[in-house]
Amino acid sequence: MTQSNSTNWVVVWLSIIAGIVAALQIGKVPAAIPQLQQEFELSLVQVGWLASLFNVIGAAAGILIGGLIDRFDYRRALIISTLLLLIGSLLGAFAPNATVLFLSRVGESFGLVMVAVSAPRLITAYTRLSDRSLALGAWSMYIPTGFAVGLAMASVVLSVIGWRGLWLTNAIILLAYVVAFCMLTPATSPAAGSAGKSPWLSNIRTVMRVPSIWLLAGVFACYTLQWFALTTWMPTFLNQTMHFSHATSALLGAVIVLLNVVGNLSGAWLLHRGIAPWWLIATALVIMMLCAYGIFASDVLPEWKLVQAMVFSASGGLVPAALLSTVTMHAPTPAHIGTANGFVVQGSHIG
Repeated sequence: MTQSNSTNWVVVWLSIIAGIVAALQIGKVPAAIPQLQQEFELSLVQVGWLASLFNVIGAAAGILIGGLIDRFDYRRALIISTLLLLIGSLLGAFAPNATVLFLSRVGESFGLVMVAVSAPRLITAYTRLSDRSLALGAWSMYIPTGFAVGLAMASVVLSVIGWRGLWLTNAIILLAYVVAFCMLTPATSPAAGSAGKSPWLSNIRTVMRVPSIWLLAGVFACYTLQWFALTTWMPTFLNQTMHFSHATSALLGAVIVLLNVVGNLSGAWLLHRGIAPWWLIATALVIMMLCAYGIFASDVLPEWKLVQAMVFSASGGLVPAALLSTVTMHAPTPAHIGTANGFVVQGSHIG
C-alpha cells in the first residue's frame, strides 16, 4: 500500500462522514417501528430483526467482507459501499410488502459493514504515520454520531412525511454524499496491495493466525455488548423508574449516546499525544465496570444512576478509538488491513 508523505484531511473527513451517513440507517429504524408495524402488521420479533440485521450480517460475515474489500481500489470500494446503502434505502422507501422491506435492509446492512471496513483503509492510505492515530481515533465516532443523528432526524421527519419519506430523505443524503465524495477526492487512489493478488481464503487465514487480532476483536465484542445493552435500556429506565416523559427519556438517551463521541474524540487526541492504546482501553474498561455496578445496584439513587450512565458512555468511547487506531499496526501487511478491520468489526457485531 502506498504511504502518504502528508495527510489529506479532506479524504479523511469524507471517509468519517461516510461512516456517519451509513450509521444514519441504523438510527432511522427504532423511531419508525410503530408506523412499520401498523402498515405491514409486523410482530415485535420481526421488527427486532429489521432493526438488528446489520448486526447479524456483521457478526456472520465481517471478515469475509473485509477480505473482499481488500481486493478493490480503496476509493472505488467506498463508493460501491455507499451506493449499496443508497439502493437499499430507495428500495425500502417503495417497498410494497414486508419481504421487500427486509430485502432492502439486507442490502443496507451489507453496505454498512462494507463502509466500516473500507473507510479506515482509505484513511490509512491518505494519512502520514504521525497523524494516523488521530484520524483513525476520530473515525471511531461514526456509529454513535450517526445513530444519534438518525434518531433525532427520524423524530422530526416521521411526523411530517412518514416512514417512507424518512427512507427517501436518507436516500437523498446518501446521493448527495456520493456526488460530493466523487468530486472532492482524487480520481486515482492506492490500489489493492498484494492481498488483492492472493486467494481470498488465504488472506483470511493469514489474518486469523495473528493472536493480537483475535484479542482486539474480543475486546471490541466485550465493549459493544455492554455499551449497546446500556444505551438500549436507558430510555426505558428513565421512563419507568425516573418517570420522565417518553420524549424526555428519548432525548436523554440520545445525550448518553452522544457522550460516547466525546470519548471517541478524546481518545483520538490522547493517542495523538502519545498515550498507549492499551492504557486507554484498560482505563476505560475499569471505569465502565465501576459505573455498571452503580447503575444496576439496588441501593443507588436513580439520579446517580443517570450520572454514572453518562460517565459509562463517555469513558467507553476511549475503547473504539484505541482499538480502531491499532488494527493497522497488527495487520500482517498493509494489504491485509481491510481483512483485519473486517475481523475486528465482526467482533463488535457479535457483541
